[in-house]
Amino acid sequence: MNIAKHRSSVAILSVAISLGLLALSASASQAATWMVNGTNVTSKLSVGDTETPETDVTLLSKVLGQKFALLCEELEFRNAAFEPNGVETGELFWKKCKVKLGEKEEEAKACTPAEPIDFSEEGKGEKEEGKDEEEFKTTATIELPKECALFSGKLPVTGIWWLEDCENTWETEKETHLIQEAMKVALTLGGMKLEKEPAFIDGSILMKINDGGPKKFSALF
Repeated sequence: MNIAKHRSSVAILSVAISLGLLALSASASQAATWMVNGTNVTSKLSVGDTETPETDVTLLSKVLGQKFALLCEELEFRNAAFEPNGVETGELFWKKCKVKLGEKEEEAKACTPAEPIDFSEEGKGEKEEGKDEEEFKTTATIELPKECALFSGKLPVTGIWWLEDCENTWETEKETHLIQEAMKVALTLGGMKLEKEPAFIDGSILMKINDGGPKKFSALF
């Protein structure tokens, strides 16, 4: 049975993750400015951004009422660029992935997804509830093979991926920033969805710029 048959009233933003931006009211948020090697970014700047998972990065959600976990060992950020007002755009490709299902989170080898999984993203740095955050409007499609039985077909990922600096040092110019999903903000303001189910990303990612050599960068709020 294809999962597409179960989509009765699922409202989805499906675009394969290209950071599209969700605007919040000015009273609730404050835009940021990227800085690279001591200079504010005032026009689009290709940055050769790389994202290296510290551990497996896992997308957690439910499909047809069952626990669903997508674990990926590698991330590749392509066409990354910093823009004015704290905007970052690019495509984040998830690779070497496997799926675990059910309460016991057993690996479902028949459900290994098509790769790479393209998370198109557009992000913007803002200050939320007194804390520096990066919000990424995210769209992707996880495609599972027909051998995956009930779970076969295309699963859309949509919504906002809220990112925080694990050490709360976005405003400190340095060569690497360790980032993770800002769970409190995601639960308060709304985050990502896998189809119509809430989805979260577990795991931390080391973010750095390596366009012609390492560069220090920060986000000023």
